[in-house]
Amino acid sequence: MDHPKKVLILYASAGHGHEKAAQAIYEACRDLPGGQTEVKLADTIKLASPFYGNIYRRSYMFQIQYIPWLWGVFYFGLDQAWIYGLMSLVRRFVNSLTAKRLERAIIEENPDTIIAVHFQSTEVSSHLKETGKIKSKLINLVTDYLPHHIWLAKYVDTYVVALKETKEKLMEWGVTAEKIKVLGIPVEKKFMTNLSISEVRSKLSLDPRAFTVLITSGGAGIGSMKNLIDGLVKLNKPIQILAVCGTNRALLEILKEKVKIYPLLKVFGFVNNMNELMSASDLVIGKGGGLTITESLSQGKPLLLFESIPGQESRNAECILKYKAGFVADSLSQAVQQVGELVSQPDKMESVKKGAAKMYVPDSASAIARLAVE
Repeated sequence: MDHPKKVLILYASAGHGHEKAAQAIYEACRDLPGGQTEVKLADTIKLASPFYGNIYRRSYMFQIQYIPWLWGVFYFGLDQAWIYGLMSLVRRFVNSLTAKRLERAIIEENPDTIIAVHFQSTEVSSHLKETGKIKSKLINLVTDYLPHHIWLAKYVDTYVVALKETKEKLMEWGVTAEKIKVLGIPVEKKFMTNLSISEVRSKLSLDPRAFTVLITSGGAGIGSMKNLIDGLVKLNKPIQILAVCGTNRALLEILKEKVKIYPLLKVFGFVNNMNELMSASDLVIGKGGGLTITESLSQGKPLLLFESIPGQESRNAECILKYKAGFVADSLSQAVQQVGELVSQPDKMESVKKGAAKMYVPDSASAIARLAVE
């Protein structure tokens, strides 16, 4: 019998989407029959220099929380081919200084396959292949619905993408069709089961009949959640609100006070049962991260995207509109108005389910795991 394939999954803990996608693939690799894989999961931020890792994470979270327009300027500016061509040289220089531990870890592991779930690990792994230090197959998972030039690297063997539009854009940039597989964005195994709404609401002690809205702003709880909740309460409709604050403890404490006034508000911190909260809901409101969208699509839940960050999230929102897989609000008042309309006219939500089904690729993680051991 051939030895198990060594698979190394690399992600970055800046935001939670990359980590959740990596975890989904890790689960799927371990579930492959017959001991086909020896799989490891590694956070590239922890393998970077401590100073760089701390600055990278903090600067990203600061920008998207307080100056998202600046993030958008950088995002769209660097997505111009001629600008990125220059910046790729800077990027290689920065990685040569900050990713030495990551390089050593990859070389020492010497995996058969690397699955890069973040663009830094894609560039570093590609460079190691170029210089002959590893011979691993390199799979690059794009975790948004449209790509960015920063995901490109010369020695990637396979790009895994969410949509045919993602593939078409990469081909415009010179990637050959045979190097691109439309396998979707992976979600954890627990999202693969559609739970009974009534059973989940009972388990979570929720009102079994109220129109239920789940509001999530990503793992850090960023966004105008408090103002949105205030607006929904002022609609004077029996709306049950599930508010996930993530790691934002200040927001969690503020919203706990509101529960005393509005008992249909249920407040959560960072959760590991998002699948249950989505199953219990009639509508999911989020910012437009690739993983939040895919998790919602996996549960067949209508989406309302609100306060999407300029850049990857606003592009994801464009895809939602193109596929008619959900709704997009450009302002707080519009978000509140749309929820009010959906409460009164729930048939509108049914119309987006066909679009959501076209956009969602089921069992993505298993398909990527099988690709890793081919």
